Amino acid sequence: MMRAGVWGAMVGVAIITGGTMVGASPARAEGPSFACDQAKAPVELLICNDAVLADQDARLAEVFSAARKAATPDGSKAMLTEQREWLKSRLTACAIRPTGDAPSDPELWAWAGCLSKQYDARLSALKAPPVPAPVQSPHVKDADFVHPLCLDYALGGSMGEPPPVQRQVPLKTCNAAYAHIPVEENEGSPGSMSVVGLAEGFSTWFSYQPVATLPSGEKLAISLANGGGTGTFSSLVSYKIDAKGQLSAKVYPVGGDRCNGGISTAAVDGRGVRVSQAITPTDLGAMMGLSDQQAQDLPFCAACCLGEVEGRLAVPLSDDATPTPDVVRIDDVEVLNDSDAGPRSPEKCLLTALKKVGASPPYTLTLPQVQGLKAPYLACLKG
Repeated sequence: MMRAGVWGAMVGVAIITGGTMVGASPARAEGPSFACDQAKAPVELLICNDAVLADQDARLAEVFSAARKAATPDGSKAMLTEQREWLKSRLTACAIRPTGDAPSDPELWAWAGCLSKQYDARLSALKAPPVPAPVQSPHVKDADFVHPLCLDYALGGSMGEPPPVQRQVPLKTCNAAYAHIPVEENEGSPGSMSVVGLAEGFSTWFSYQPVATLPSGEKLAISLANGGGTGTFSSLVSYKIDAKGQLSAKVYPVGGDRCNGGISTAAVDGRGVRVSQAITPTDLGAMMGLSDQQAQDLPFCAACCLGEVEGRLAVPLSDDATPTPDVVRIDDVEVLNDSDAGPRSPEKCLLTALKKVGASPPYTLTLPQVQGLKAPYLACLKG
């Protein structure tokens, strides 16, 4: 799901925007030793949706294969029998159903950590070389720590639709269930918490950056998610932990994919929540007051960054809260410098209109100034 804000709609044109990335994205996960598109058994489905288990499974297959090759024929045969017995015993040890439907959420939480320990023990028994432990975020020791996958679950899952009824997640149980999945800090984003995930064998990741505490006591954060493709989708979210230790969360219609409206900063001040989002030329055209078709003639893509728009949301935040834009900063017009574009092209005409404001970027414009770009832009198109 692209949890997107709609800057264009606030000035009368519905242009869907997307999101930028706060800090670097985590490394990508590798799949297990088997094909996840053929997975049927509950344990296989579990592994195909857990990056750590998938990595352990792949490592075990590699180590086991090497050990068998180094063994005598009789030793190799004995090892195969032993491995088959272990594959059965891991299910018994973790109370994993051998057959049946895909694991439920409670089963996933009960099985995953246990199975990870079974893999660790088996790898140790086969004398597998140790793997360096990841550098964990220092915030995993905080009293109010929320594992990224617990927040992601409360929000409805990376790239998924928010749940129709707000989830109440038992935080202590959830944190324990995902304790085997390391939480790292994004480079350049102190306080951020990121995890690498897996969804049906496809690498995913989820990250969040707490930014403030709202007057209601809820934590405000910027979340970032990748569901297996090339996008990096940002959202403005809030979460709280009640007196019973239940985690709940909300996602607001602000954010999207990289240059298409993605959130770079959010902060709380005395007048509400201040948000900065990336814009493309199409988004700027929407704010200028162009028609849908006129705005869409301008460049629009996840890598077509033109600048940022700043706006404010009133608190308390409503479920459909969207920022009221007031300042546009244009830092780079390179996306408009298409060598194949003619002097009356939309790109060149937008450059012409911007030069009415100043000779070169950066430009800092109020919303009335942005709307004032419309007349010179259309005049240029008409020649």
